[in-house]
Amino acid sequence: MNHLKLVGFTLALFFYFACWHFASGASVSGPETAESGRLVIFEADTAGAFLVIPAKGADIAIDSNGQKLYLVGQKKGTYTVVFTAIEDGKIAQVQKDITIGQDLKPEPEPEPEPEPNIDDDETTLKGAITKAVGELETTKLDVEKKALIGAFQMVVDGIEEKTITAAEDARATLRIAWQTAAIKISPDVVKRWRPVLDVISEGIDTSTLAGMETGCKEVIKILEGAKAASPCQNGQCPTRTTRGFYWR
Repeated sequence: MNHLKLVGFTLALFFYFACWHFASGASVSGPETAESGRLVIFEADTAGAFLVIPAKGADIAIDSNGQKLYLVGQKKGTYTVVFTAIEDGKIAQVQKDITIGQDLKPEPEPEPEPEPNIDDDETTLKGAITKAVGELETTKLDVEKKALIGAFQMVVDGIEEKTITAAEDARATLRIAWQTAAIKISPDVVKRWRPVLDVISEGIDTSTLAGMETGCKEVIKILEGAKAASPCQNGQCPTRTTRGFYWR
C-alpha cells in the first residue's frame, strides 16, 4: 500500500477545510475484534481515505476506489481505523476500533513517579517542555500525554519503516495522528496542549526527515517523564481568584 499517497490525500482534506465541518452520512462496516494474523475487511459506503493508528504492527491494503480496507493485525492490541471523505462539501470522518488478539490483558497502571526534577533552564528543550506541561490544568494528564506520545511514536515508526520519506509527510502524520487521538478524549484537548506543541515545534528541527526523527525520539523521552507541577485532585483543577485558590 502506498502510505505516502494516503497521508497526502488525507492531509489535503484537512488543509482544504481549515475549519472542520463534519457530515454525518458516511458509514464504515467492519469487525470489532479479530484473531492475530486474520484478514479483516472494513468497507465504507463512499470513496475516501483510510488511516490505521498505530500503523506499526498491522499490514494494510486499500482497494483502488478507496472504499475497502484490508487489515491483518500481527501484533495484539487495539487499532483505530479512521475513514475520511468529502460529502456535500463537508468532511465526513468515521472512526472504528478493532481489538486484535483474544487473550489481551489490560495494560498495568504506571507506578507512581517520584517528585519531578523540573529543569529550571527553560532554554533547553527538556526545560521548556517540562514547564509547559507543568502549567496544564487537566484531570486526564496521563491519558492526554499518552495520546501525544503515541502520535510522535507513529512518526518515528513510519520513518524507520520507510513509509514516511519526507519531512512534510512526517509533519502531516504527526498532526493528523494527534488531532485524531485528542478529539476522542475531549473536544478541548488540542487547544489545551497547543502551548506544549508550540514549544516542541520551536525546539526541534522540523525541516528535515532526520531532524524530525531525532526530535520526535527526544520529545517522547521528555514527555514520558513530564508531569503537572500541581496535579488536579479529585477530578478538579485549582483556579486562582482574588482570594486565593478554589477548586472548581
